[in-house]
Amino acid sequence: MKQWRAEEGPEKELFFAQQHRPGEAMQTDFTSMNSLGITIAAEPYEHLLCHSVLPYSDWSWGTPCRSESESALRKSVPAALFRLGRKPEFHQTDNSTAATHRVDKGKRAFNEGYVELMEHLGMKPRTIKIRKCNQNGDVEAGNGALKRYIGQQLMLRDCRDFATHDDYVAWLCGIFEARNRTRGKKLEEELAVMDPVTASPVTE
Repeated sequence: MKQWRAEEGPEKELFFAQQHRPGEAMQTDFTSMNSLGITIAAEPYEHLLCHSVLPYSDWSWGTPCRSESESALRKSVPAALFRLGRKPEFHQTDNSTAATHRVDKGKRAFNEGYVELMEHLGMKPRTIKIRKCNQNGDVEAGNGALKRYIGQQLMLRDCRDFATHDDYVAWLCGIFEARNRTRGKKLEEELAVMDPVTASPVTE
């Protein structure tokens, strides 16, 4: 039976490794942080992380948020760009309602506010194809690796509680800075071909 399935069964879709160019795109995705058991002033802090990654070099940045929303993108994506100091050509997301809305069966369009954000930041918006999560695979794989690393650092810290939300954010910034220092030559290649960020700060 196993041999029949392998030889005669339904065709499986093949996925090929994506080729990334330096400075081409930033991928952004939301991931739940609840499994890490983080608390603020001893109260459970249920939240997501809006996580942005440069897939060529694996440089990344993230901002805690309560929901997968356009306002979370307005806060997190500029924060990543201003930290990087440079901007890629494209900003890529999945087809979540934070960036898109349904216009017809099987078709989605960008939200007006998201388009305005991209214009302000000087990037072109693009999404993965519907039900093609592998096209955002770098940031989604990065979510898992990042959370494993954060979990390890929480164990070393020997405490998952933070006095204030600002303390937690500052600690997360240190996590990203430490990881980004290891990106080396590939990040240098990206920075060399990207334009400087010239946009003004974004209001929520």
